[in-house]
Amino acid sequence: MMNNKDFKIAKQFDSDSQLIVDRPSQWLNIGYFLLTIGLTFVSMELAFISLIILIWKSLVLYFTKWSYTTDTILERVGVFNVTTDEIQFFRIKDLRLYQPLLYRIVGISRLILITSDKFKPVLVLNGIRNGKRKRDMLKALAISSRREMGVKEFDIR
Repeated sequence: MMNNKDFKIAKQFDSDSQLIVDRPSQWLNIGYFLLTIGLTFVSMELAFISLIILIWKSLVLYFTKWSYTTDTILERVGVFNVTTDEIQFFRIKDLRLYQPLLYRIVGISRLILITSDKFKPVLVLNGIRNGKRKRDMLKALAISSRREMGVKEFDIR
């Protein structure tokens, strides 16, 4: 049985568990979509194979999710076998925003996070909306998390 203190802790954990949930845009599959349409005029067999690939790529994007909490980023990837990576904000060393022309036309970006995490030294948030705003948000959260935890970064060359 949960007492009042445990209930408050659990309630606080639940409210902080997922502040923002982000998924990649299906615009990343536009090349496969156009290939499938083009192959319907050439060969139905090739178009069918291309359609299977398009469906698989769409499922992979659909089941990719990034959750931002108050102190971590959770990346959940996988259709059948799911892998969840957790990166603490204080481990973010550098951020890079990449917006090629086609991404800018449809309003998406690629945000690359360089971290000091052992399992995931580079985290790529590909096909996200509002990339500039998310970059600024992650930068501010990383700085405040470092201050709060008293973490200082030293580069040894």
